[in-house]
This record gives sequence, structure tokens and C-alpha cells, in this order.
Amino acid sequence: MTNPLAHRAKPRCTAYLHPLGLAALLACSASAWAQNSTATQTFAETTLKPVIVSGSRSERLLEDVPAPVDLINSEALQRSQITNIRELESQSPNLSVRRLPNRGAINNNNGKEGNAGFNLRGLEGNRVLLLVDGLRAPRNYSFGASSRDNFSLGLIDRIEIVKGPSSALYGSDGIGGLVQFFTKEPERYLKDGKSFGGQASIAYSGEDKGINTGITLAGKASDSLQWLLSASIGRAKELESQGTNTSLNSDRTAPNPQQDRETALLGKIILKPTASQKHTFTLESIDKASEFDLLSLRAKPPFGATSVLSAQADTDNTRRRFTWQGQFKTDLAFAQEIKTALSWQNFKSKEYFANDRNTAADQIRDTRDKESTLQANIQAETLIRGSAVAQKIVYGLDLANVTADHLQTGQTPPMGETFPLKRFPKTKDSTVALFIQDEIIGERWSIIPALRWDSYDIQPEQAGFVAVVGASKGSALSPRLAGTYRITPEWNLYGQWATGFRAPSPDQLNRFFENATAFYRTIANPNLKAEKAKSIEIGIKGSQGGFTLDASVFSAKYSNFIKDNQVVGGTGAAGNPTIFQSINAQSASIHGLEFKGDYKFARAQGAQWSIPFAYGQARGTDDVTGKPLNSVNPAALSLGVKYEGAWGDVALMARNVKAKKLSDIDLASSSPTQYATPSYTTLDLSAQWKITQAWRLNAGISNLTNKKYTRWSDVQGVSSTAVFLDAYTQPGRSINIVLTTDF
Repeated sequence: MTNPLAHRAKPRCTAYLHPLGLAALLACSASAWAQNSTATQTFAETTLKPVIVSGSRSERLLEDVPAPVDLINSEALQRSQITNIRELESQSPNLSVRRLPNRGAINNNNGKEGNAGFNLRGLEGNRVLLLVDGLRAPRNYSFGASSRDNFSLGLIDRIEIVKGPSSALYGSDGIGGLVQFFTKEPERYLKDGKSFGGQASIAYSGEDKGINTGITLAGKASDSLQWLLSASIGRAKELESQGTNTSLNSDRTAPNPQQDRETALLGKIILKPTASQKHTFTLESIDKASEFDLLSLRAKPPFGATSVLSAQADTDNTRRRFTWQGQFKTDLAFAQEIKTALSWQNFKSKEYFANDRNTAADQIRDTRDKESTLQANIQAETLIRGSAVAQKIVYGLDLANVTADHLQTGQTPPMGETFPLKRFPKTKDSTVALFIQDEIIGERWSIIPALRWDSYDIQPEQAGFVAVVGASKGSALSPRLAGTYRITPEWNLYGQWATGFRAPSPDQLNRFFENATAFYRTIANPNLKAEKAKSIEIGIKGSQGGFTLDASVFSAKYSNFIKDNQVVGGTGAAGNPTIFQSINAQSASIHGLEFKGDYKFARAQGAQWSIPFAYGQARGTDDVTGKPLNSVNPAALSLGVKYEGAWGDVALMARNVKAKKLSDIDLASSSPTQYATPSYTTLDLSAQWKITQAWRLNAGISNLTNKKYTRWSDVQGVSSTAVFLDAYTQPGRSINIVLTTDF
């Protein structure tokens, strides 16, 4: 068969969609090399089907991406009353967000970091890449209460979640996948010729008594200038549990009192001086702070000298970002569209912790992490149309310079140490990367090879750091091969072989902790290698009639996994202290499957019933020991029924999570008496009422049956005999409400 693009005239936006989505991919784009068009094309304002960019660094129909991708827009967030990243767990299979109760002691941040970050298919922390508008979000650091939850969903237009290694396009850190947040755009609020518009909302979450208010204003000053201002303010208390013991000591299972504050601001200016240029200037500011009264740390009488009489803590995480992004349409044969970005980002994390002790000196810890990031990239896209195939080539350059620093001060330091001190040294991490991807597209198939080369240079500073520092340099090639085959106009087979890597973080390369009286200390490891991943995935996605499905199976192998604080020498005696170090000690395998979709019944009298569903399971193995990987969560099935009418909709969703069996737990890496979570099923009821064309009310009841349960991601390392086990239970029945108006 011949490629229909081979003899088609200049592409134009049309309601017809080719089975491979070529019309959407090429809509409103530049001409092919063979057609020397002028740069008079405009940027497309609308799309007919969901389009994402995270899977390929350029726009591609969601149904044609050769990987399972979850797209969650702001309407879905409001419909499900989602106000924080922890609640995204219900939106994607094989995804979880760890949230511990705030019971952490003075040298441990458990619970004080809040929502700790994403777990995708058993990989978490810095092994999952987080992006905001295509740019890297801050990393997580081991000391203090730095959090990866540095986002306000009140400023977010949509979220894209891609699972599996993503280094071929995005470089280090994405060996488990990526989560990308896209902030709001003014054009969303300026439809139908409006020159001014916006949205306001107020939300209540019964799980933490949280209230979030938000307002977005957008305007069109001229045909070439648009602007947007968005603000979100949140106040909340401690996350509820089903613990009922209110003792003022370690037996306590009721949550410790907590006050959360969030202030988020977003400003954008969109400048289009010509039809072939678009410049976006973005200013984003996020501030999240918490105060804790740690009643569970109070000692039981009789009191000793070091008994804790009271303990308080507070944390403050701030992120500031300024970004310029440019898009240029050209008639250059080798670059018909050019995208550029220059971004500065500053992240600060502060944790203050105070123990009031009986007669011994009080303990105070003031821990601060800083990360300053300068990022730049340039990306070019070009389209080549031949007689039988078309090619869309994306290539470019990424530059990043990250400076990370740490400082701890306070009162009564650990034995053998002196304040101020650094747990890791000030470190500069520079990265240079080149990448290319070629989408080769036939009439019913596509083949997509990609390759990226990264060079990283991690240089610590000795000043102010007690131990001897170690530097690290390295490079990595990350190939990827993906493809699709359109079986029928409705169904698409896809597959990919992908690789990934993650360079060591500054606090893994160099970390310091020493106790001269207990005879142990840490040392740097300049020979620490980058973690690597190889993955293969095969799936099918499509829709027919009222049935929609995206299903895949995957298998991945990981090598050089970095383990922190491993014993590498010493006996723990005077003159021969135990030596701890981060080392490459683990190889692992993870395999599993997931599917999602729904079935819509025929619409009758303006109403429609549907059955949404999703399922995910994974199993991980430490290839060295043969033991299970504790970071892999139990299988989960979601199944529901939904009714949609002219007035709104109602949905009832059931979620069943399998038990975490002892045979699937590596007790040596957790606790010999590790608590194994039983199976549980929860019900959530939600509804939307379209009060008027401008007003809508979303309301829901979470955990409708008031089920008492715990999540595996939260209890790793907790003993089944712990008297405080109920402190880790999830909230009971709660009400959530979101009221929104558009103007």
C-alpha cells in the first residue's frame, strides 16, 4: 500500500483521523522537505482526541503512543475531588504514593515529608523522574524532610504518567518511569472569542479537614499577547487514621496534631509576535509548610534523664521557577519546528525539630537542604514524506547544572559530632545530553527508534565537609526501539524495548555520619556506578463500540542498584570502626501486567451507563539473593459503575487490593516480624451536579463502608507486634466537596 501522505497537499486541521493518527501528528505542521512552504502556519488551538507529549517529546495521539500512558486532566481531578498527589493512586494501575503518619523521631523524617513521592511498578524515590512543563523537578534528599511533593494541583492543567524506562528521551532518573505536570494555559479560558475568562473553586477534604481555594484569571490583551494569573491556598490538619488510642506516649495510635499550609502562585505571559513564533514566560512559586506536635514521642514515667517530655517539629518546602519557552515554525529543511527552553529553579527545604528532655540537655536540629537548577534545551522537529512512509524526526540538546547543599545546626549533637555539620557536601552536578528519535510511519504501522547520550560530572566541594569527598564522572547511551501495528482501524498493537540509567545523587556519593563512641562512620564512594535498566513491553489499545481497553505485559531487569549505608569494613571496635558506604550491590527483575478501560452502554434518552475498570500487578525479585523486592505493591483491581445524564453524573467505584503475603516479603530487608497487610476492598461514591452552565458541584464519600485497612507502601519495616500499628491505618469514611465556577 502507498502512504496517503506521499501525495497529500499541505496538511490542514481536519475532522478525519487516519488510523495511525498521522493527521493529528502532522496537523498544522510545516511542510515536508520536498515542499518548501513559507513559515505562515499557526499553532493548533484544539485537538480532537487526547494528545500527549511525554511519551515522545512531541505531540502524539494518546491512542498511538507505544506505551501505557495515563492522562489526567483538571476536570478529572475535580470530578474525583483530588487535591494532592496521594489521591492519584486511584487514577492509574501500579501507582502508589507513600504517606506515613507523622511519628518520626529527631534523627528520622518519617511522616514529616508528607507525600513522599511516586512508586511506579515497584520503583520509587529518585528512580521516578518528575517534570513540570518539560523541566526537571527537585530530587529527594536523605536527610531532613525534603519532599518530592512540590506541586500544587490547583495550578495544574493535566498530568501525564509514563511507566517504564524513559532515559532515551529524558536522561537520568527515569528508570522507573516519569510523571509530568503541565501548568495551566490562558487559551483554555479564552475560548469562543473571549478576551477575559477564568475559574474559581473551593474544595473540602474530610480526610484531613483540608480547605483549598483557587482562582485563575486569563486575558487577551491583543492578538499577540495573552496572560494568566492563578493562585491556590490550602489549609489542612493531620491525615485521619482509624487509630483510637489518644495516649500521650508511644502507645498512641490517633494521629499527632498537625497544621499544614500551602500557598501557590502561577503567572504566565504568552507572546506571539508573528504567526510562526510563540514565547511563554512562566513564573511559579510553591510554598508548603507543616507544624507537628509529636505527642507519640513523649516518654512514659518513670522518667530518666533523657526522657522526652515534649517534641515539636516544623517543615517548610519552597520551590521557585522562572522559565522561558519558545516555539518557532521555520521553512528550514532540517528543522521545521524548533522548541527552546531556559529555566531557573530554586528549591529550599527546612526542618526544625526540638526535644524537651527531662534533665538532660534539650535536643534541637535545624536541617536545611538547597537545590538550585539551571536548565536549557533546544529541540528540533522535521517531517519527511516519501512515497510509502513518512518520518518525523525529533532531535536536540539538553543542558542542566544542579547545585545541591546541606547544613545541619542545632543543640546537643549526636555523640562525637559538632554543629554545624554537613551530611553531604555542597555539590555541583552538570549534565550534557544529545538525543534523537525517528518516527517511521507507514499506513498501518510505525517504528520508532531513539537514542540519547548523557555525560554527567558530579563535583563536590571539600569546604565545610568533615570526611574526604569523592567526585564522579560518567556517560551513558540509552537506546529505545518502539513500534505500533494497526490491526484494524480500531485496535493498535504496540511494543517497546527501552533502556534507562540513574546517576548517583550527591547524598549517595558522599554522605557523612560518625559516632566516635559507638565506633562507626560513613565514607564516600567515588567508584559508585550509575544504575541501569532494560525493559520490554507489549500491549494493545483501542476501542470498538462502547468498549475501550489499554492492556500490556512488561518485564524489566535492573543492574547496579545503589544500596545506601552498607557495611564495607571494620569490626565496630575502638581503632577499627564499622565503615558504611553506598555501593552497587543489587540486580533486580520486575515483571507484571496492567490494563484499564471501560464499557459504555448505548445512550438512551440522553443518559448513559458505563463500567470503568483497571487492574495492575507486578512482582519483583532481587536477582542476587532471590528474595522478593519489598518496594513492589500488591495487585489492585478497580471496578465501578457510572451514570451520566444531562444534569451531571454519579459513580460508585470498588477497589480491591490483594494481601501482601509473608512469602512475598524479604524479612531481612524490613523486620523479622514484619506486618503483612491483609486484603481489603473499599467503596467510593462520587457525583457531579451541573448546577448551571457556569457552576458545578462535585461531591463524594470516600471509604463508604468505613473499612479499616493499611497500605503496604506505608508499613514497610513495621512489626506485626507493634502496639501502635493502628497509627498506620487509612482514614475512615469521609466527605469531599469541590464547588467550581467558570466565567
